Amino acid sequence: MVGNFNPSYLTSAFYPAGYFDSWNIDTSRFVGPGGANILSKIEDKRLSLLNNSGNDQVYDLLFKPPIGLLNSKKPLLPKTEMILSFDRASSEISLLNKSNESDEPLSGKVVELKNVFMRASYYSTPYLRNYFSTITTEEISYRYDELAVYHKNLPQGSTVIRMNNIIGGNTPSYLFAGIIESSALNGDYTKSSTAFKRHGVIEFDLTLDGYSAHGFPLISENDSPINVYDKYLKTTNRKFDNICAEQMLPSDFQQFHYIYAHKFLGEASETGWIGINLKLEEAFTENYTLGKI
Repeated sequence: MVGNFNPSYLTSAFYPAGYFDSWNIDTSRFVGPGGANILSKIEDKRLSLLNNSGNDQVYDLLFKPPIGLLNSKKPLLPKTEMILSFDRASSEISLLNKSNESDEPLSGKVVELKNVFMRASYYSTPYLRNYFSTITTEEISYRYDELAVYHKNLPQGSTVIRMNNIIGGNTPSYLFAGIIESSALNGDYTKSSTAFKRHGVIEFDLTLDGYSAHGFPLISENDSPINVYDKYLKTTNRKFDNICAEQMLPSDFQQFHYIYAHKFLGEASETGWIGINLKLEEAFTENYTLGKI
């Protein structure tokens, strides 16, 4: 999600788009007094968007991207046609299965979208018309953000994990990394696929060409998230940002959003190699995956 938003803002501003879960928790957390309260809140919001049509349930959803198309403020060229496509996830990801039945009618299927349309604004001024007319004499270029996601399976049986030369080539502007159970990415719908936690990591070192990047290694002793939390806030420009509606609490970061972050400044290179080294309290006995963006 692009923007300087905290979890509470997401659940309020984006709930007309069907976004309810800011906790990023496994389904097992819904069990018990605290989980029941969370489930009740989600149901209250869900019903507020619900229109009954016979035996079917119809949801009216409205999603407004927080940034412009192509992440650019420059208008599209006149008579430009843009085709948008979306990868649809199965209903197990988008809906809560409270009955725990394996024969759910939507199991393995996607929720059908109907009457979908996009509303956009049209702008025309003498300046824009003159600007776009220059395409006959010079190129008109658009700048856009490129995003790459990498997954790396973490080995078991060792408290020191070294992964050199994970990403090569042009040094990215930003890097975000987190550790998650592999099963959460491999079809286990009882797990949250966005719940990143510490998982016993006491030292996280980000390297560029074998040397530690500025501010690394990050130390997390006694299960404290403070160093990682502070680095995340600085990287995302949320540290003492007076236009941010609310700040993410260290406890929320520790439980649900344990993300290692870095902004590359004077370290740009066209041939650099990025590596990550981990020190653990105990060796992994289950399968974990390191995700990087």
